[in-house]
Amino acid sequence: MEYQIKILHNNEQQDCYKVIWTQDKFREMESSLTGYWSKDIWEGAKNPFKHKDRTSLTLNFCNHLHIIKTELKFVIYTKMKNNEWSWGTVHVNNVLKDVINLFGNKKLIIENQSILDMPIDYWVSTFTDYFQEQGKLYFNTAYTCNKYGEPQFYQGKDQKVYVLIHIYKFLQDFYDTRDEYDKDVWNINKLSPRYNGKERNLDFLELKGSWLFEPVRAYIKQQLAVHVGSTVYNKLRYLRIFGNFLLERHPKATPENLDREIIIDYINYVKNVLNTSYIHQHHCLSYLKEFLESCQRQKWASVPKQQLIYFDDFPKSKRKLNPNYIPDKVVREIYQHIDKVPYPMYGRMFLLQMQVGCRVIELRHLKYDCLSQVKEGQYILKYWNFKQSKDHIIPANSDVVSLIRLQQKQVSEELGKDYPYLFPSRRVKTNNKVKPVSSKAYSEAIKKLIWENNIRDSNGKRWVFTSHQCRHTVATNMINDGVPQHIIQKFLGHESPTMTNAYAHIFDETLRKEIEKYHESRVVNFQGETTELDETVLSSNDDLEWFKKNVQARALEHGYCARPKVLGDCDIPGFDGCYNCPHWRTNKSFLPILKDTLERTNNVLEKAQNCGWQLQVHKNTPIKDNLEKVIKTLEADND
Repeated sequence: MEYQIKILHNNEQQDCYKVIWTQDKFREMESSLTGYWSKDIWEGAKNPFKHKDRTSLTLNFCNHLHIIKTELKFVIYTKMKNNEWSWGTVHVNNVLKDVINLFGNKKLIIENQSILDMPIDYWVSTFTDYFQEQGKLYFNTAYTCNKYGEPQFYQGKDQKVYVLIHIYKFLQDFYDTRDEYDKDVWNINKLSPRYNGKERNLDFLELKGSWLFEPVRAYIKQQLAVHVGSTVYNKLRYLRIFGNFLLERHPKATPENLDREIIIDYINYVKNVLNTSYIHQHHCLSYLKEFLESCQRQKWASVPKQQLIYFDDFPKSKRKLNPNYIPDKVVREIYQHIDKVPYPMYGRMFLLQMQVGCRVIELRHLKYDCLSQVKEGQYILKYWNFKQSKDHIIPANSDVVSLIRLQQKQVSEELGKDYPYLFPSRRVKTNNKVKPVSSKAYSEAIKKLIWENNIRDSNGKRWVFTSHQCRHTVATNMINDGVPQHIIQKFLGHESPTMTNAYAHIFDETLRKEIEKYHESRVVNFQGETTELDETVLSSNDDLEWFKKNVQARALEHGYCARPKVLGDCDIPGFDGCYNCPHWRTNKSFLPILKDTLERTNNVLEKAQNCGWQLQVHKNTPIKDNLEKVIKTLEADND
């Protein structure tokens, strides 16, 4: 018994490896099915993996031919043992039961043969026709969110078809006895222990029949030794694009006649035909360049020794200099509605990311025990920096501690304290897999919140959220609060100051706006005298840089501090001391605060005079006099 896969390449049918049913592998199946698993009636209540009391289905294999029955039992047993299918998937959901019952229909299955003896397309067609006749074919309607958070509905296949495909692929992999590296499709989970993403395969079938097939396999094998699986997966994906390009435009190309003309054609193909983004164009060239250089070095293919791809070939970056941070207005509205997120964990993730500024992959993979107390009232947060591949430790404030403690409580109650992740996948209860929440689920939850609550920026545009904006927002706020850049670099885990420097441009714009607001009306000092600030501050970046270096220009609740930096930090305690300080500046926009302060000062003076408190009278009289002068001048400006 055998199953042969065929694909089209170079207008010819290319035969691939034949997956053959063997008696030895079948006996291996039979020997593993002992006790409960060897029976033809599986009661849900007696299943060894049962973990909850609820009404369950019984699976019946009595009508099945021996080979198919054994194969089905083995697939279910192995997937339950490996925590890929839960007890609920097997004994509560009707989907698997319907698939099993169809394989026992002797009108459709008449020979004692393996499921693999017929191609997957045959089984999908047979199942679809049968369930459609029975009125049991249900198309799955699901939705995702667009960039605004608006639900986008789409129709998927019946769940029974997905289960059938899972069973078929499992048996294919089991009967294929070759070494993983000898196959045309590699299971990335077997080859890359560090891979913790979707169930993806490294598929070389598109390159079958091309000179690229063997060199690319050798290159990808080498890359798996030094890179995580997701990186290698993407490298193969971009090399397949080059393979399709050669097949379409240069079918007779060989490694020996690969030349600059073909490379230039490929650059135009990627840019104009595929019409991909800057980053995709860059990857198409950089991974191809790396691959060709590896071929020269390792002698995997006889590619020309001269350089084929130059620095000037790479697309010019269109990346914005300024980071994409979330405006204060949008942040306030998200905070206002954050409790409306249907699953509270997503709200905590957003609040935590807005505190610590980590990347979303680092947020997702936070360990349950990521928080440590160093001494009374002081905590640190530890997480894995994926870009630098090392642990990163930052101080944790009380808000961070509260959020983590709350999430730890939920995880321990639902999954136990031994569960490794702070933010588990919501599907962990149904498939028993130990995995963190997906970044897509988190982002879509916040996008949906923004959509449903019509959150817009100051220009009236609906806000488009990405999780990385939280990191930019934290950095921008720190810059605007005057935190030194080397501290921000350490806090965010930047490898070099280059990225941190980008946030300084945000400060330039923020400071410029503050200065413009400073000039909106007459500016007065503590004596109520009009004070001018040289307008050249606004004329160039050099002047702005001088202002930043020489004047604190710190915004206060009742004005501005114009104390020169050469004098050091201000040592006047409290805001009331500003009313006697020659460096204090204010304008008419602060009149309500100044009037309220004058009223409170008069009340204090009245009580102090009645009680004979001379010290208080002496302290507050100058403040009262200066406030009256300032208010008089500013009110005259209003007239």
